[in-house]
Amino acid sequence: MFYGADCVVGLLAETDLLAGAIAKHGTYDYTSAVSGDDDWRRPVIAPWVEPVPSRRKSPLWDADRIDAPLLLFAGGADDAHPAEQSRRLYTHLARQGADVTLYTYPELGGSVYTPPETVLDRLERTEQWLTTRRTEGTDE
Repeated sequence: MFYGADCVVGLLAETDLLAGAIAKHGTYDYTSAVSGDDDWRRPVIAPWVEPVPSRRKSPLWDADRIDAPLLLFAGGADDAHPAEQSRRLYTHLARQGADVTLYTYPELGGSVYTPPETVLDRLERTEQWLTTRRTEGTDE
């Protein structure tokens, strides 16, 4: 099973379809995502039981192929998609010189409710990130 953030990062690694991407609250390494997942409906196969599927669906393992800009958002109190997942992806991409940005909101969990000030902050940061990359790609 794949989810939004995981899919978009996977697309960056597997294809040249996207000029850049924005991902929030993602799981990027399923080999380390066994504990902390509070969604009991999601089937989780322990990586020591089935290592190949866990690795295959983990965009972190293919991050060396990502060369498009990536903006990541994470919640520090998110048990379903721990911020450590985003930090690992960010660190890997930054070390290879990729255009990657990470914002972490320490008190934000994975619930549906997001405080309005966090939503506004995320929108402002997204607009700034998109504007910067649009301007860099023009001859102005």
